[in-house]
Amino acid sequence: MGSGRSNPVKDHFQTTPKTWVLERVRQGAGEKRALNNRLMSLYARPLRTYVRGSSFRSFGDVDEIVNGFFASRLSDEHYLHEWAASGLRLRRWLMNGILLYLHEQVRKTRRDKSVAPLPAVLAAEVDRSVEGANARGGGGGGEGRG
Repeated sequence: MGSGRSNPVKDHFQTTPKTWVLERVRQGAGEKRALNNRLMSLYARPLRTYVRGSSFRSFGDVDEIVNGFFASRLSDEHYLHEWAASGLRLRRWLMNGILLYLHEQVRKTRRDKSVAPLPAVLAAEVDRSVEGANARGGGGGGEGRG
């Protein structure tokens, strides 16, 4: 029997029918903007809540993190195809994806000598979270893909 408590992260995420998303992806560029706008309107708030509830909130402005994630991933024409092939729910794909995006930002910060170094505790947390996301599978996108 359940405890009656809800999952606060899951409660913030709406269900997006996979067939609806895939139909828009298949329709190509004409529907891409409308699809991206819909996904951002549905998932920006839950992703902000997700980031605020984690140790990543100290990495930077939460809105900038989420907007940067969307700009990075939704501009990639393969991102939603990879999600469809993964078999994951879109919310899990996006949650894993934002962790991977943060990991990329940590690496970028470490490479960029003009930016203040990331606190070691936060860097270690990002590394652990990315390892966990990779173990669960999915999130896709980002560096390392050719």
